[in-house]
Amino acid sequence: MIEINAHTLTYRFDNGDTLFSNLNFTLDDKITGLVGRNGVGKSILASLLTGEIMPYSGSVTTFCQVGWLRQIGVEEIPTLYETISDFLGVRHRLEALTRITAGGCDSHDFGLIDDNWQLQEKLEQQLQVLGLPVDPFLPCKDQSGGHLTRFALHQLFQSNYDYLILDEPGNHLDEQGKNWLIEQMMHFDGGILIISHDREILHNVDDILELNTLGMHHYGGAYEVYAKHRASELNSLERDIDHANSEIKLMRQTMQKNRKKAQQRASQGKQVARSGSQAEIILNTLKQSAERSSGSRESNQNRQLLQMQDQLSTLNKKQELFKQQSLSLEKV
Repeated sequence: MIEINAHTLTYRFDNGDTLFSNLNFTLDDKITGLVGRNGVGKSILASLLTGEIMPYSGSVTTFCQVGWLRQIGVEEIPTLYETISDFLGVRHRLEALTRITAGGCDSHDFGLIDDNWQLQEKLEQQLQVLGLPVDPFLPCKDQSGGHLTRFALHQLFQSNYDYLILDEPGNHLDEQGKNWLIEQMMHFDGGILIISHDREILHNVDDILELNTLGMHHYGGAYEVYAKHRASELNSLERDIDHANSEIKLMRQTMQKNRKKAQQRASQGKQVARSGSQAEIILNTLKQSAERSSGSRESNQNRQLLQMQDQLSTLNKKQELFKQQSLSLEKV
């Protein structure tokens, strides 16, 4: 079974700020796209799913072997890795193989090699197939980010992992590299979570999860379906905002009319009092009753107006989130 379950997942920074909370979702053998504006926590979520970091609360239950491509800035790679073999994590084994081939008998070297006697030949073949330099000891500083990313992806796709989490794999790939990535995704015998802002890649997923400050939202289908759902939701949200604005405007007009009526009644009462046509005690009683009724009505209307304004504020925040996410998705 290929499945990753996230249950009430919450992540909080050391300073107490909460990045996201109570996320519930399941990943299976489909290709799932994860979208969200920068800073919303997609890479941290990937770290939680792989077990590299722990949540503040909630849990991740994994029923498969998971491989992970981290998001690494191209400028960081040469500072972190000296050679291609360092980047691929095989330098020590290749050097051990070289020493054994030269006649060395160190048991530690044999332990490093295990059964991978054809490691260098396989690596060189893979590099050649990918159109990359075939020497694994070439410096990373001489390689493009696209080359390094493509080979790291190739290793993951050729592995025994059941599920892959790919964090922005298209960042350093050219058009040919993206087409190659999409082809590998289609042929991978397992599930994939691909974190991306690239519409071309998102056109080739089975469903999409969107992470924002309101939580996690699931959209069935690839980018086209996601875009239609979001357009429909945005239109509905805009109608709700227009309706809320109209209701607030109507309430303010009603309150203004009621104030004018109260002022008119108060003026009429003063005129009657000056004329002496009614006893003062009756006038005072009527005045107090009218003031209580007017004050109670205005208090209720003010309370309703505040509720309407709060609702409008919530709708406006949702609309802003929708617009930010739409802008963050790159056009092909």
